[in-house]
Amino acid sequence: MIGKLVAHHDHIEDFMSVVLGELSKDVSIEALSAGDALSFIRRGVPLFTRFDRVVICEDCNNAESTGKRLVGADRYFTFTPKEIAAFLRMSPNTAHSLDESALGEIYASAQRHYDLRIAAIKKLAERAFKGTAWYEPVEFGDREEQVDRRAQLALKLFGLDDVGLRAVRDIFLTTEKIAAEHASAWRTKKSVPSRAPSEQEIEFVTRGNVKFESLPEGWRCPCCMRSKRDVIRWSHNSKKFMFVVVTRKVPEATARFGTRQITLCDACNHIFQEVYKELRVASGNVSVPDDLIDLDDVRAVIAPAAHSLHDVKSDAAQMLVSKCLPLLEVE
Repeated sequence: MIGKLVAHHDHIEDFMSVVLGELSKDVSIEALSAGDALSFIRRGVPLFTRFDRVVICEDCNNAESTGKRLVGADRYFTFTPKEIAAFLRMSPNTAHSLDESALGEIYASAQRHYDLRIAAIKKLAERAFKGTAWYEPVEFGDREEQVDRRAQLALKLFGLDDVGLRAVRDIFLTTEKIAAEHASAWRTKKSVPSRAPSEQEIEFVTRGNVKFESLPEGWRCPCCMRSKRDVIRWSHNSKKFMFVVVTRKVPEATARFGTRQITLCDACNHIFQEVYKELRVASGNVSVPDDLIDLDDVRAVIAPAAHSLHDVKSDAAQMLVSKCLPLLEVE
């Protein structure tokens, strides 16, 4: 008796590693180096693969190989886990059998996509060979998230790990300088009106959305008390409806370290971020601790509405900022 698990991946990923060699005899090579060309191709892995690497039982993996052989599939073609499940017939403690009729239908449908992906990868490889790749690699340690990670570790080493969420990025990695007169825009500018999504649009946003499905059906934002459906809003930047919730620390008197982590809607989180941002600008980039403002502070300055960012009560927001500024240590 054996029970074995194996890794299963889309073999088109392997094709992306060898496509340059397959085309090199037919395409003039003008790229500076093979390494740069391959780096460009490999960036397409998430786009061209049909599923993420996954662990499956050896019987399923063997059945997938048998299925490929029966239909005469190309060596880089791979059935997805759902496709494998659709043509397998399973019984406990015995090797899987194949439904060849279902196998043929599934392969015919998947083959069309496979041919399109292979053609697109070859086009991408030709661009890489001709030196028209648009990707310029940078050192791993120079990437924004790595600089941010090292900065957070350094702050923690010196006991300064209580800075507000994203403080390092907001202070050191901003792409544009925020003028003091603009830091208060979040509480002085009128919010842009947003339309409500249709039932079809709500279904499109929530179907398969891991964060939406992981929250209980009756979940409400602990700050503004809006339901999951009410949190869905139109993004003027992304030009689409989105469901976004985030986890952040908020003050909690009974918590061991004075704060606790909660999940709240992006509109409430936006208020936290904007308050902290204005306080940093007004105080000359002094770090703002996570426990400076709490949920009641945010509730006092917002006028929640379904499917939109919160309207802000300007006078209340001004009072909140004025209350917090003296609490920061300005050297």
